[in-house]
Amino acid sequence: MAAGIAAVMAADSVGLNAWVNGLVLSGLGLGVVLSVRERLRKKQWRHAETRTSLPSPLSHALARLVGTAGGIYLSLELMFSFLGLHHEDWQNLMPLAIDPIAAFSLVIAIVQPYAVTIWTHLKRTVEARSTQSVAQVSRTKSKTKVPKRRL
Repeated sequence: MAAGIAAVMAADSVGLNAWVNGLVLSGLGLGVVLSVRERLRKKQWRHAETRTSLPSPLSHALARLVGTAGGIYLSLELMFSFLGLHHEDWQNLMPLAIDPIAAFSLVIAIVQPYAVTIWTHLKRTVEARSTQSVAQVSRTKSKTKVPKRRL
């Protein structure tokens, strides 16, 4: 009886692991698709003036995504080796058989274009507010009368 329950629990955990693996992979896939779409949109805005034909905007966006993820991966790998940290121990905690640093670098590369968009929006908002406050100060200064100095 106990062996039967253990077999059912093992089958349930295998099914759960497969479900978690599928969920993680589909999430990463969706993130890659959305990130490539955002990179393509940004590239169209950058090159709207120059009407040159590129071999494939999709291949260029994918190459940039993989290049960004690779650069982040190499930087993290060098940092961990410099600090003497062993990230191989973390693989037992991951539901997938994937390098945790590679997964983290891919997630950061996926989030990067959205973070840049948010950063640019915040920067423009702050600049607009500072411009408004300078304009208000100059209007209040022009309304106040400054007494003329006599020589």
